[in-house]
Amino acid sequence: MPIAKREAVSRLLRFWPVGFALRPVLHKRDLICLNYHRVIDSTPFDDGVISASTAEFERQLQWLRTHVPILNEDEALRMIRGEADPGAPVAVITFDDGYADNYAAACRMAELGVPGIFFIATGFIESGVLPYWDRIARSVKRAAGSAISFRVGDNVYQVRVGETQAVAARNLIHAYRAVDASQQELFLQALEQAAGVQGDADSGRDLFMTWEQLRQFRGMGHGIGAHTHSHPTLSALPVEEQLAEMKQSRDILRRQLGWAPRTLAYPVGTPAAFNSQSKAAAKEAGFEAAFSFYGGRNPRGATDIFDVRRLPVSPDISEAIFQTRITSGVPW
Repeated sequence: MPIAKREAVSRLLRFWPVGFALRPVLHKRDLICLNYHRVIDSTPFDDGVISASTAEFERQLQWLRTHVPILNEDEALRMIRGEADPGAPVAVITFDDGYADNYAAACRMAELGVPGIFFIATGFIESGVLPYWDRIARSVKRAAGSAISFRVGDNVYQVRVGETQAVAARNLIHAYRAVDASQQELFLQALEQAAGVQGDADSGRDLFMTWEQLRQFRGMGHGIGAHTHSHPTLSALPVEEQLAEMKQSRDILRRQLGWAPRTLAYPVGTPAAFNSQSKAAAKEAGFEAAFSFYGGRNPRGATDIFDVRRLPVSPDISEAIFQTRITSGVPW
């Protein structure tokens, strides 16, 4: 549905009495999992992982804490397993990857008494590794010309930039994910060379949180979950490699934080990005539940504990749409 039409429907349901009458029918006792990546106003890297500006996030937090009970990790797990019935829709706030700006978000949430679950890709913490999506977006933003063209093996890639930087970055990210794993680093290097970007000019070390910051989260009331180690698309890996990614991230988190994470979020998280083997591997690795990145609402008693669905938050969602989707059951 186009954004303008969604906005109109959201405002109608928000203020029209029938909208209020429909709410108990539409959402019942759903668990609504919201997913953020970054809360920041701008970045020289990938704009696609900015979920909200700092001002937007503040408004969303203030509204959520007033209108919807926010569960911590333990409470969410009990509801996912069908052990608790809140009698009303409830929400969980989650963050993926472990970006540095998540620390400020976590501190503000703690000030307001709002818990969250932060899924950490352990390979990014204090490593200097820059994720592929940020390397791609940086190349697009720094490209001197109006187009980028490069070759990897027999394949030639060409995108136009300028006014369509966001579209160019998204197209290249999708192209990267379709490349064989053995060719992906070559893809990034060829792109950076074509764009005139020195690959190591910007370290990713300061882009992500530190272990010392993450050790504070438990005292703030937040949960920390795993997001694998190197953030691969799991469905593209043999099951033994999927399991290794999950176990490695869980072991590193346990060693660094002093406790083992209970939950996992699948990288990318769309239905094509993980499979039944991923779910079985998550269980074998010791996780109690795993979260995806599509679909949204989780009815009480009918939730797949290894496919807990989440609603992505993004800057194109107005306050009216954000609020109505949560309270009225309008699809995300």
